[in-house]
Amino acid sequence: MSYILDALRQAEHDRQHRERPLLPMAPPEPSLRRWWIGGALLGLLLNAALLVIILLPSRPTTTPEPAPAPIVQPPVTNALTPKPTPDEVRKPSTPKPAPTRRSPAKKPVAPMARPVAPSSPSRLPDPEPVSKPPLLDVLPVNARRNIPALKLDVHIHSDQARQRFVIINGRRYREGEQIEEGPVLETITPDGATLRQGRQWFRLPVR
Repeated sequence: MSYILDALRQAEHDRQHRERPLLPMAPPEPSLRRWWIGGALLGLLLNAALLVIILLPSRPTTTPEPAPAPIVQPPVTNALTPKPTPDEVRKPSTPKPAPTRRSPAKKPVAPMARPVAPSSPSRLPDPEPVSKPPLLDVLPVNARRNIPALKLDVHIHSDQARQRFVIINGRRYREGEQIEEGPVLETITPDGATLRQGRQWFRLPVR
């Protein structure tokens, strides 16, 4: 029984196979093939041209110099220039004299004042000390060499300058006077007298 079924199935299969139309195989299109070959050749040509342009040295383009323009000489005329007739000769016009300008009246110059010679500067007084002068006893040795020995014997101080006086080395002096030994009595203070020897200031205290 199974053999019969197998035979029937095989026969049916063969019949269907014979009835199915066979599809013809399409040959490759020749146009696409030609386009592909042409594109490849064109690419090779472009690459070759690019290599030639890169490898070949560029030649400088020389501009042709313009041809010199022909020199045109003026035609030489042999005709003589006609001389002017006497009527054509005109006398030169005499120039008119320029009007004279009157110079403005000069103003009288004031006499220059003679420079006055500066008067000789008067002798400036010696500057007063800024701070309180030191005592004669405490001056340095080199400063005391030019100062004589001085002793304040009597000291009288008053609010009125004319009533002040001192007695130094037995002689009486007022403010501004120069004592016999050389120093100048500058001021009389309540605690002594201030003197000056040259530019050295010093004080004599009341003992």
